[in-house]
Amino acid sequence: EGTLSENQFAAKLSGVVFNPDSAPEIYADPETFFTKTYATDGLQDLLTLLAKRYVGKVEDEYSGEDGFLSLDTVFGGGKTHSQIAAYHFSRNPEAIDDLSEFIIDDEVASDFDEIRDDFSVETAVFEGGHVSAMDARCNKDDPSAPSTQTMWGELAYQLAGADGYALFSDYDSDRVAPGESDVEELFDLLDEPGLVLID
Repeated sequence: EGTLSENQFAAKLSGVVFNPDSAPEIYADPETFFTKTYATDGLQDLLTLLAKRYVGKVEDEYSGEDGFLSLDTVFGGGKTHSQIAAYHFSRNPEAIDDLSEFIIDDEVASDFDEIRDDFSVETAVFEGGHVSAMDARCNKDDPSAPSTQTMWGELAYQLAGADGYALFSDYDSDRVAPGESDVEELFDLLDEPGLVLID
């Protein structure tokens, strides 16, 4: 019917997260997104890893899965689409009708299905092209947000609110990166699993 415009194929992670009303529905609406998304091997691997990590966190057992993943793709290779999938999977897992389509391990899919209605994930999203070198705030509509100067200050605030930012405020104002122990302390503030997406 000619209802798709070319710009709808250029997904923007920041638009989906911080301005979903203006983002194309195919990306902004979790149910529409997963209905229209083809589950590639790479996407299945990513969501299976997340499901294992989330089940492990809820059951207080180490999943054995690495908590850091770099999505290395060529331009147009689906990196942003995968990040949007990870975001929706984490925030709205009920949007997927058939988990086995996106989670390649049946046992993991079953375990995740048991927890997905009763858990939440703290998310932090930072897209470098969405902010400036002088202002790292991603959500301009949040009146409580501090005037973050760096990616680190912004991620800390998004993950753990004012307490998270207080932990990183000196690093943020000095424009330096925190150490590994500081990042661990930030995640220790969270009661729920945490997901950080950086593009």
